[in-house]
Amino acid sequence: MFKIVYDDIDYSEYAQIHERLINLLYFYDLSKNLYEYIQHCLQHQLSQTLHYKSYDVLQSIITSSYSFHTLTINFILTLSLSKSDKYNTIILVTDKFSKAITLISD
Repeated sequence: MFKIVYDDIDYSEYAQIHERLINLLYFYDLSKNLYEYIQHCLQHQLSQTLHYKSYDVLQSIITSSYSFHTLTINFILTLSLSKSDKYNTIILVTDKFSKAITLISD
C-alpha cells in the first residue's frame, strides 16, 4: 500500500503521504512503518537535501576591486530532469565583485 501511495504523489514528504494514508485506511503503527518505508526508499534518499551543522567560525572572502578576480562555484546536483530528460545538474558561477551569475548545465 505504501508503494502505491508513495509513488502516486511523486515521492513527496512524510507528512503528505501520512495525511493521504490516514484518509484512505487505518492499520497498526502506520507512522512507524511509513517512516521506515520512506527511509529505505532509494529514490527518497537520492532526492533529499543534505544538511550539515554550521561551522563555528567562518571567514569572509576579501573582495578585490577587479571583476572576475574572485569567483564562487556552486554545484546543484540531483535536480529533477528537464523536459528533454538530459539535464539534472547545474553549476552556478558567481563573480564576487560584480555579482554576475552564470548558470552552466551539464
